[in-house]
Amino acid sequence: MSEKKKTIIAVLFLCALVVLIFILSRREYTLEGNVLSIKTPQAVATFEKSDPLKRQVYLVVGQGLPENVYFHTQIPVIPMGTVEELNKKYGDFRKCGSDGSAIAQDQVVQLQLISTDSGVVKVLKTLFTKSKERKDFLVTIDGSSLKERSLEIRSNNARSILAQPHKDVLVERIDITEVVK
Repeated sequence: MSEKKKTIIAVLFLCALVVLIFILSRREYTLEGNVLSIKTPQAVATFEKSDPLKRQVYLVVGQGLPENVYFHTQIPVIPMGTVEELNKKYGDFRKCGSDGSAIAQDQVVQLQLISTDSGVVKVLKTLFTKSKERKDFLVTIDGSSLKERSLEIRSNNARSILAQPHKDVLVERIDITEVVK
């Protein structure tokens, strides 16, 4: 076989491989009324919108997880009302070993953030990147809490991630604000 034919076959093979990877990694998010359906390589899930979230503010308290299972990012937070209470009672509760640090750790919520809006998805990916910087910042979220209707998990990795306590949120709008000390 000539070198030209080998090159053409190699290029066609690579193109087919790229298409196959794209198809297998495809993620579909469909919102019909109050029902969110999600199909990913790792899971098939259906959620129902429940409690609305209007301008809910959270302090981000650690590094999140990138897009995984069915969410766009997972981020550890403490609700701002709780942050204010802890600050009043303990001062700088985020210092390791302070009286408030153990109590604060019990208040951390893992938000698994999902959106059907591509612009919001970009902000969620930015949120994950910022969480790696270890700077203090707040997120303000408009959206809805989600209640799981059905979930089919297709991988053991997904099973271990979802075993952790978390709250699923459909995000309609999110703002990121750096905290100035």
